[in-house]
Amino acid sequence: MIGIAVFDLDKTLTDRDCFVRFLLYVRSRGHRLDLVAAVRRIGLSRASLKRSLCALLEGSDKETIDALARDFFEQRAKGWLRPGIVISLNEHKAHGDRVIIVSASLSPYVSCFASFLETEFLATELESDGLVLTGRIHGENVRGAEKVSKLDTFLSRAGYERSKVFVTAYGDSAGDREMLAWADRAVKP
Repeated sequence: MIGIAVFDLDKTLTDRDCFVRFLLYVRSRGHRLDLVAAVRRIGLSRASLKRSLCALLEGSDKETIDALARDFFEQRAKGWLRPGIVISLNEHKAHGDRVIIVSASLSPYVSCFASFLETEFLATELESDGLVLTGRIHGENVRGAEKVSKLDTFLSRAGYERSKVFVTAYGDSAGDREMLAWADRAVKP
């Protein structure tokens, strides 16, 4: 049987949420983000909030945001990794499990975590025209049932039948509930 270990990022692999901190980091580096306008557009749902905040990146150069994501990871977010969970992740790799970060966080900085930890990742993607961000999410926010949908697609594309894969999932929030229920073994750090 093939082993797959999936890890949520925010407050599972890290000791805090990264999304808003990333936007604040981008803003602190001189990139204009109108947080007041975003607050005015906020609805009551988590999805509306995320869409409103991602809209702040409309018109941003994709390469610039990717570079800021790398800086954000190196200067801030790398230090937020939880050592005990990183040990668990490395134990899965040592046992030959395929390890995937599955996160509602944004792909520009989730990719940095994945590269550093030598894992694969599934994350919320930002839409672009190739060079410039549109301010919209490409596809769905990778949260709740969407985590399971992304994992099912990942397994299918990798040629794995779900019945022949043993999945261990690590997650801590309501956004991980479906993924934890879908897994063969659920770990709430």
